[in-house]
Amino acid sequence: MVLSAFAGTPKISLEKQETKETAKKLSRPAALEKKVPMDGSDIITSVVEEFFAEEDWKFQEVKKGIYRSGVEGKQGSYRIYFFADDDTHILQIFTIIETNFAVQHRSLVSEFLTRANYGLKIGNFEMDFDDGSVQYRVSNDFEDGILNTKIVRRMLYVGIRMMDRYYPGMMEVVWGGKSAKEAIEHVENPIVEE
Repeated sequence: MVLSAFAGTPKISLEKQETKETAKKLSRPAALEKKVPMDGSDIITSVVEEFFAEEDWKFQEVKKGIYRSGVEGKQGSYRIYFFADDDTHILQIFTIIETNFAVQHRSLVSEFLTRANYGLKIGNFEMDFDDGSVQYRVSNDFEDGILNTKIVRRMLYVGIRMMDRYYPGMMEVVWGGKSAKEAIEHVENPIVEE
């Protein structure tokens, strides 16, 4: 699977075999990891910005600690928001689909997302019932913990992969006439055609 960020960012590979350069970046010595202190310093923000630089990832800083970007996934285009809160030591990454579901579809999609969330290990789906937007949130509290660009990258790609996996199921409940239960079954236990 290959993803490309919006605004001219080069394609970013999610293949199992990383390039030698990327593999080298991901195997950086522990000494380069940053321990997040409790004093409110800008470690989380600086690691996120370091990630952008390493990946040559195009982004827009909305305000201090909030970054907006985008990516073209396997199933669609996604907006990406990074919330790097150095005061609370929390990093949140949101992957948001470009589709806002109509009022009449929100209950169906919500049931699908609730079923999808059951058993997830990292992150969760959320829907705003006011506007029908759907996002996948991955977050972590790094107070007195270790944060590096490898962790930021993993957090980001969990959201993208989950959206790529479950977005077709959302479309099945809205346009394909499937129940949320049927769509989850199809997404999580696909029939492999021979």
